[in-house]
Amino acid sequence: MRRITFFYPTTMPALPVLPLDESDRAELIRLSWNGERARTRRRALILIDLNAVMRRQDIALKYSINRDTVADTEKAWLERGYLSLYRMHGGGVERKLMLEACAAIENWASTEALNASQIRARLAEEFSIDASQKIIVRALKQMGFVWKRTRCWLKKSAAQPTSSKPQ
Repeated sequence: MRRITFFYPTTMPALPVLPLDESDRAELIRLSWNGERARTRRRALILIDLNAVMRRQDIALKYSINRDTVADTEKAWLERGYLSLYRMHGGGVERKLMLEACAAIENWASTEALNASQIRARLAEEFSIDASQKIIVRALKQMGFVWKRTRCWLKKSAAQPTSSKPQ
């Protein structure tokens, strides 16, 4: 029978430290207290703990999250900096409406009374963007535009005089 020997290192390997200067650390502390969303606050706290040489597993236990989430947060910080704290566009698809197109839609909607299909046709004509009406309606709602469906019965009742029944 073969004997297996285990090697136990006498010293633990040093944990990688997330490099943060004092201004970044102060800003992360501020965001951990006053961040707009809970995820922003949690991501800031994770980065502060990584800078304080906590293990990823301990951070995951502290915030009741997966260890991979801690690693993803660290990787995103190293790649994008402060932008990694905020909510980004999800999925793998690029946005259909870019900033220029959104500005044009806002301009068209404020100057003329257009419906979503007319705006869609203009987008295809001027920007060669093939966006669905649902995307256009969602963008208009985010810009603060509100509209109601026209009701035919209101027009009919206003046009017809009321007849008085003989009693």
